[in-house]
Amino acid sequence: MMQSNKYDRKSQVNNIKFELNMEGEISFQETQMRMIFPQELNMLLKFQGFEIIKKFGTWKRESFEENSFLQIVICKPKHFSQKS
Repeated sequence: MMQSNKYDRKSQVNNIKFELNMEGEISFQETQMRMIFPQELNMLLKFQGFEIIKKFGTWKRESFEENSFLQIVICKPKHFSQKS
């Protein structure tokens, strides 16, 4: 598999093209991925009434850092109360 991408800064969309070689048969697939910056995600969650509990940078639950590739967020509604 080969991959190329072109990022459009204005729309924050990453246009990704995949070339797949399956037993000599080559196929192409394209997709678009909307990029959301860390502070933008925090703001969107806050404005929609969520409180961020924890933010991870990997699926292994490692801390979110400036060089993290992923944003995995654990959150809850701000007006959420747990019953004992």
